[in-house]
Amino acid sequence: MVCEQSHGLSEDSGGDVRQGAARLEAVVDELGAYVFTKDRAGRYTYANRLVRQLFGRPLQDIIGHDDSHFFDLQRSRDLCRNDRMVLEDGRIIAGEEANHVAASGERRVYWTVKKPLYGSGGAIIGLIGISTDITERKALEMELERSNQELEQFAYVVSHDLRQPLRMVLSYLSLIARRLDGRLDAEDRELIGYALDGARRLDALILGLLDYARVGRGGLAGTVALDEVIAEALGNLHLSVQEAGAVVEVAPAFPVVRADRTEMMRLFQNLVGNALKYRDPHRPCRVRLGWSREDGLWRLMVADNGIGIAARDQERAFVLFQRLVPEDRCEGTGIGLAVCRKIVERAGGRIWIDSEPGLGATFHFTLPVLS
Repeated sequence: MVCEQSHGLSEDSGGDVRQGAARLEAVVDELGAYVFTKDRAGRYTYANRLVRQLFGRPLQDIIGHDDSHFFDLQRSRDLCRNDRMVLEDGRIIAGEEANHVAASGERRVYWTVKKPLYGSGGAIIGLIGISTDITERKALEMELERSNQELEQFAYVVSHDLRQPLRMVLSYLSLIARRLDGRLDAEDRELIGYALDGARRLDALILGLLDYARVGRGGLAGTVALDEVIAEALGNLHLSVQEAGAVVEVAPAFPVVRADRTEMMRLFQNLVGNALKYRDPHRPCRVRLGWSREDGLWRLMVADNGIGIAARDQERAFVLFQRLVPEDRCEGTGIGLAVCRKIVERAGGRIWIDSEPGLGATFHFTLPVLS
C-alpha cells in the first residue's frame, strides 16, 4: 500500500491508465491512416489495424520483425536507410513513397512521414510512422500527365501543319499585290495590306504556340551552368540590345542547376528580350541579371527600368495569349511569358513579378539547388 502511494498511483488510477491506453489504441485503429512504431533496431513495436490488414498478419506476427519480413530486399534496404536517418540523426522523413503489394494481392502506393520518438531522458528510443494510401491520387496524376502530353502533342502537330497553308496564303497575297500594284487604287492596297498583316500576325501566333508546345520536348535535364546560357542568350539578342541602346549588367558566378540547357537559354532570352521590348522611351534602357540563395533554392531575377506592370495584371501576364500592351504600341503574341512560366515550373521552380507602372519590372524565379 505504501509502495502504491509512493508512486502516486492507486489501483483505480492504474486501471484508468490501462483504460486510457486501450481507448487511445482503439482511436488509432479507426484512423484512416497506417500508423506504426519501431525500436532503434528498426523492429516493429506497434502496428494499427490498417497496417495489420496491409501485411495480412496479426499484431503478434508483426511486432519484433523488421521490414525484411514484409518487403522485398531492395525495398527493405531503402526503408531501413530512411529509418537510420530518423533514429541516428533525428531527422524527419516527409514524403517517403513506396509501392507495396497488399495481402489482397492489389498493388498500392503509400506516402509516409517518419519522426523520432524520444524517451524521458531526451534520447531517441524509436520512431513513429504514419502512412496514407495515395494509389488513386497517383493514378489521377499519371492520367493528367498523359492528357497534358497528348494535348501538347496535339498543339505541336496542329500548329506545325497550320503553317504550311498559311505560308501559301501569304505568298500568293504578296504575289497578287506585286502583280496588280499599278492597277490598284489606295483602298485596294489598304485592303490587301490588312489581309497580309492579319496573315503575318496569325503566323506569329502559330510560331509562338509551337514554341510553347516545344517546352519539355527537348529531352532529359542535366547540369547547366547558367553563366554559359546567359552569355548565349545575350549573344542571340546582341542586335536588339544595340538597337535599344541598352546596358545589360550580369552578376558574376551564376549557379549551376539541373535543367534543360536549351530551355534555360530560352528563359533568359525571353525575359531580357521582354525588358528590351517594353523599355521606357524617355530614359536609357538598363537590364540587370542577379541571383541569391534562399531557403535551399536559387532565387534569380531579371530587372529592368521599363514601363512596368500594374499589380492587377502581374498574374495575367503569364497566361497564354494575354497581351497587356496594345499591338499598335508594341508587337507581340502574348506567349513569351507563358513559355517562361512553363520552363520554370518544369524545372521545379516558380516565377512571379514585382513591379509598379512607370518604375520598371523585376521578374523573380526560383530553381532547386543541386543536392
